[in-house]
Amino acid sequence: MPPHLELNCPACGVGFVLDHAFAGSICRCSGCGALVSIHPDAAGNPVADVPRHDDPTQQMTAADIHPTILTEHRAQAGRSVMAYQRDIPPRQIGKRIFQITVVFLVMTCIIIGSVWLVTKRDIKQPPADHIKRTDRSTITTGGDLASHAPLFWGVRLDSPAVILIDATGTSESWLEDAKQEIRKIRDVLQESKVPVTFVFFDGKQLDMPRFESSQPLGEKFDAIKASGALLPADAMSRLSHMHMQRLVLVGSQALTDAQVQAIDKVLTPELRLDVIWQGDLPKGIDEIVARRKGVFVQR
Repeated sequence: MPPHLELNCPACGVGFVLDHAFAGSICRCSGCGALVSIHPDAAGNPVADVPRHDDPTQQMTAADIHPTILTEHRAQAGRSVMAYQRDIPPRQIGKRIFQITVVFLVMTCIIIGSVWLVTKRDIKQPPADHIKRTDRSTITTGGDLASHAPLFWGVRLDSPAVILIDATGTSESWLEDAKQEIRKIRDVLQESKVPVTFVFFDGKQLDMPRFESSQPLGEKFDAIKASGALLPADAMSRLSHMHMQRLVLVGSQALTDAQVQAIDKVLTPELRLDVIWQGDLPKGIDEIVARRKGVFVQR
């Protein structure tokens, strides 16, 4: 290839001399100032007398040079002729932002719809004949929930409770009535899912028999008989591990003042106490019930 090439600027037509040209050379026109890049023709080029196939400049002549005008931006991007020949599309930032926004909105709608469906299922009102329980209810078909709770001898079981029943010798006359009352309300308690535990105490069994409202009563329940003697306070102390919130005491014993006060002492301060008493009322027990915001029923 000759050391000097005379070329015409493709922008203004002014001729200029390019020294030591090779593929990818960049020069600036002295007439118009345009940046010019040169590259060899893809067609066959004449070979020099002493060919050097590893040197592309040996295969270029003035006839093989094709000037190309470059912008300042493309000239600064690099010196590789392949980079100038590559057709790089402009970045479509607006289109990308639009696509991302659409995907974000679709995902947001899906999430909001899922949350709405779950919430709607949770708050869906039950049919009129559906049994529903809340903190204040046991069974209801609508209206005041607490008013439909089952009654056990006048005490409304509208919250979880332990019913402690006297099965000592003093209760022999009415113990069967108490057991019959339990059988009567057991089905209602099972439907309402109110956790109620029935515990019987006498003077002969160290482990007091207990029955959950959610379980069958069985033969053990039928076999309970009145026997022995045991004070209510002593029976209550055996239940201290149950962490009760409400206790219903069903008794019939004649108690002294000290025995009545012992009942109050063995109970935790936050425990609610309801009392169902058979026969003569022990002095002071009604005051304990009132102080613990319970219900007192005398039969």
